[in-house]
Amino acid sequence: MRTLLLGILLALPAFLHASLDRPISLACAGSFSEAAFAFAEIIVSNAGSPESAEESAEALHSLGNLAALEGKFVLAAYYHAEGRRTFLRALPPLAIMYQNEEPCNNIGDIYWVSSFAKKTMFEVLEDVVDLTEMPADGSISAALFSELDMGGKAEVFNAHTSLGTQLEDSGMVEWSMLHFGKAEEIVGQVDEGDVSLTVRNSIMVPVMYDNEVDLVRGRKALEEKVDRLYGESERVALRSLNQLSMPGTFYIIYQGGNDKELMTKIRGAYYNMHPKITTSIAAPPPVEKGRKVKVGFVSNYFREHSVCKLFCEMIKGMDRDGFETHVFSGSTRSDSYTKGLREGVDHFHDVSGTGFLLRNKRLVEEQELDVLVYLDVGMDTGSDLWAHSRLAGVQMVFWGHPSTTGFKDMDYFISSSLFHQAADMDGGDASERYSEQLVLMDSSSFLFRFPAHVEEVLERQGAYKKAALGLEEQHRLFLVPQSLQKFSPAFDTALAQILDAHVDNRLIVIYDAKKPLWKDRLKKRMGGMSAKVVFVPTVSPSDFHRIIAASDVLLDPYPFGGGVTTLEAFGACKAVVTFPGAQNVPQLTAGMYGMMGGEAESILVAGSVEEYVATAVRLGGDKAERERVEKLVCEGRGSVYDDDEVVREFEGIVKRAVGV
Repeated sequence: MRTLLLGILLALPAFLHASLDRPISLACAGSFSEAAFAFAEIIVSNAGSPESAEESAEALHSLGNLAALEGKFVLAAYYHAEGRRTFLRALPPLAIMYQNEEPCNNIGDIYWVSSFAKKTMFEVLEDVVDLTEMPADGSISAALFSELDMGGKAEVFNAHTSLGTQLEDSGMVEWSMLHFGKAEEIVGQVDEGDVSLTVRNSIMVPVMYDNEVDLVRGRKALEEKVDRLYGESERVALRSLNQLSMPGTFYIIYQGGNDKELMTKIRGAYYNMHPKITTSIAAPPPVEKGRKVKVGFVSNYFREHSVCKLFCEMIKGMDRDGFETHVFSGSTRSDSYTKGLREGVDHFHDVSGTGFLLRNKRLVEEQELDVLVYLDVGMDTGSDLWAHSRLAGVQMVFWGHPSTTGFKDMDYFISSSLFHQAADMDGGDASERYSEQLVLMDSSSFLFRFPAHVEEVLERQGAYKKAALGLEEQHRLFLVPQSLQKFSPAFDTALAQILDAHVDNRLIVIYDAKKPLWKDRLKKRMGGMSAKVVFVPTVSPSDFHRIIAASDVLLDPYPFGGGVTTLEAFGACKAVVTFPGAQNVPQLTAGMYGMMGGEAESILVAGSVEEYVATAVRLGGDKAERERVEKLVCEGRGSVYDDDEVVREFEGIVKRAVGV
């Protein structure tokens, strides 16, 4: 797109003809360069035709949308001016589609926002720049920006941050980073001393990568930015904590690196730049004999969510004669899981109205807790504001989001010895990945009830039909039942070898329909093998279970594998092939097979990429062997569910931690 927008009209032959349908389809598909060329074709083909003026103006406004998305605000203003001159009442069709709720591949919102940016840039620049001629450079230069009054500068800054935010929400992280980068360049002239964007740009990472080289390059860039941020953090002040200054660290773990040093520096930068983020309570009184141990649990996901499915039963099961349980819930949705938890603990503190804020940390402090347990630090930024502080004598984190936190006052990371059996991908000691002391339980460290709903769905509706997926009966279905951020380029080789092993092998990938461009990025990365991939947009939970049941083999990805999806797959008696040695997080699926023991573990837990591929291919092609292995899973699955021993063991950890 960068090479096409400038001068594109001059490069086209005058005899081309087209309608708006094709370029709009391209724009909605995220094919921005192709869409720009197609819109320009319309303008050239309509030249000199008064009856086509409105269509030409709509094409010009659309080019302005695309220019704004690229951050070329002068060019966007020029196209807006040309659209007005061509047909004054013409409207940008992509924005009108969004307004009318017409489908645009779930990215219509970016055109709505870019239309406002385009119009605003026209109003800011019309008296400063000659918009009757196509600009030589479509961006606002430093010299031009300095000529604007404060109001105009603020509009440019706000346009970049608005587009950056919307593009990020739509899954276009690299484009978002472009706008936030431009906003950072000019923020000193709009709000001197504001370092929010510096922090944000230092932490943001892409979600999808083109290949392993791109991933390595992205990791190196992240480490360099964080090093620079940490090095400068003692010399600057972060005025406020908001969505700009705290973008979250969720996607960092999917890069597959050792995040201990990185996360420690990120947290350290916040400590330095905004000292108010951290407080420490007075040491709580010792737990005297006969007094209940006060334990609190923090999460935004006390509802039907993987976090609650894994840990809520454990919380409810704690001995209320020996423990006083407190739940601090930021969940904005309430359901049967929430209701059951509310009834199963001593105190349920609902902070969903405000979220976890610095000013409401007193809710925890007032309880004088002995132990505070975070279930999923890093899943979002919700609990980060509390986790920067010491709010209880002992603080722990579970693996709801299985990354080290980097917080100086987080004492223990709770996992299971079952999940750290294989040497990790770096061949090191698992404890070297955690800024906290790693505590490995003998039991599974989760309490997941048998997923009877999976069997009920399959009994009522049956497995998905292959024809419903556009496939033939002879096709062998391999399913990766995970979100697209888990499709690391490191996993591509195994997928390619599995698909190449037989003409009938097919891969099923379920993608977030709200972020279709991630799917397009993965499809492009897969190249020729994408012809053997079935991309399925997000389905209902029941249809997800039916697709699991229809699949011949489930593949646990790496370096970040599955957890709840594996537990629910076992509910359908399906075999999941895993390679724990390539995973940089707790190796959950392998640990579950360890709980089963026996032949299922020896068959389905691979020791190399070659064994992973060979096992998957063999099970996909040998129905009798596959059914035999699935029977082993069905017979052994009971050992991974309803593990109430977890509760007693966790209670013991808590007691030892407080010296009881």
